[in-house]
Amino acid sequence: MSNQTVTCLGSSQSVAVKLNGIQGSTFQIIGQSIWRLANGRKLRYGKLMSVKIESLHFYPVKSCAGLTVDELEISSRGPLYDREWMIVKAATGEFLTQRQQQKLALVKPTITSRALTLSIPGHGEVDAPFEGDFPLKDVTVWKDLCRAELPSPLASQALSDYLGEQVELVRIDPDFRRLIPEKYGFASAHTGFADQFPILLVNLDSLAELNSRLGSAVPIDRFRANIVISGAGEFAEDGWKDIRVGDLEMTVSKPCSRCVIINTDQETGARGVEPLKTLSTYRRVENRVMFGQYLIHHRHGRLRLGDKITTYESR
Repeated sequence: MSNQTVTCLGSSQSVAVKLNGIQGSTFQIIGQSIWRLANGRKLRYGKLMSVKIESLHFYPVKSCAGLTVDELEISSRGPLYDREWMIVKAATGEFLTQRQQQKLALVKPTITSRALTLSIPGHGEVDAPFEGDFPLKDVTVWKDLCRAELPSPLASQALSDYLGEQVELVRIDPDFRRLIPEKYGFASAHTGFADQFPILLVNLDSLAELNSRLGSAVPIDRFRANIVISGAGEFAEDGWKDIRVGDLEMTVSKPCSRCVIINTDQETGARGVEPLKTLSTYRRVENRVMFGQYLIHHRHGRLRLGDKITTYESR
């Protein structure tokens, strides 16, 4: 296997924001690295004693069902196995998500010691082994060109039959590094097939505020986060820069822009117009609707239910 490096595309911009109906000061949608310590800036803890992890999740196959766990191992790419597999169009290698195929929500993965197992409605279970002499394929996530393995023709065929189009299941090549631009973090940060960043955090208090505006409340699984927290207050996460989650230091890189996937019921695959319609009335930054924050971790480790969140403040 050849070593490949690609830089994720993105832009750093300063924008005036209006969130919760209140005009805020201009802020930079860029990551603020904890490593500014090296530049002589001192940091102090800002304890948030009531803020804790309420649930932990990972999504082995991009845009398919997720798994809820009590502990989440954080590897160099992010949560172990998170978005390590992806479904692509067979002809072009272009990534496929619930944006185009909402019934991907009903494909349920499990992880064993030897394989990824997919439960596909109407097609039973099919395995994609971890080990083997797999052919390689160039695939794309947005504009990023990535190198991937083709671990299971059987899984690819079952998914094609289910989706009604020719697709392939791919796994990111273990020798491939999909780098995150340094302006969002630091030089070595990289991720798998996630949209942009290794870890996504959402806040139950922010969801409660959103649900207070809706005729029918939506569950937190609509937002497909890795870390779900409570106790911070609504949209407190908008103001965080550097945080400690349990024992791990992380950079809050940028808000997560939302699409029609949050309108998809993750249990049935049915799609409506909410909550994106309501969210767009008060969480819009330029032409994007924001909910949740992307994080970049600084080292390997493990997160657990109940872990506390600590903020850093510069001085």
